[in-house]
Amino acid sequence: MSLTLAVLLSEEAINEYVNGNPAMYTVQVSERGQSLTSISWVTDDRQYTVSMNKNASEDEKLKEDFINLARSLPTDTDFSSTDNLQ
Repeated sequence: MSLTLAVLLSEEAINEYVNGNPAMYTVQVSERGQSLTSISWVTDDRQYTVSMNKNASEDEKLKEDFINLARSLPTDTDFSSTDNLQ
C-alpha cells in the first residue's frame, strides 16, 4: 500500500526553516498564562512537530535552542526497522 502526504502551508504562516524545509513557529498562551511553543515542518514524505510547554519567545536564547533542537533531529529515517531506534 502506498500513501501520499499532502500538506499545504500558507506562505504567510512560514516564519522559520528547518534544514531547508519551510516551517511554522508558533507560541500559544492561554488566558491562565500557560504556554505552548511549537515548530512544524514537512519533508518529502513526513510531517514533524516539536512542542514544549513554555513560551520560547520570552527568551531569545531559549527560542534559538528550541529551533536548533528541531534542526538536529534526524528526518526521513526509515522507522520500519527497530535498528534506527537504538
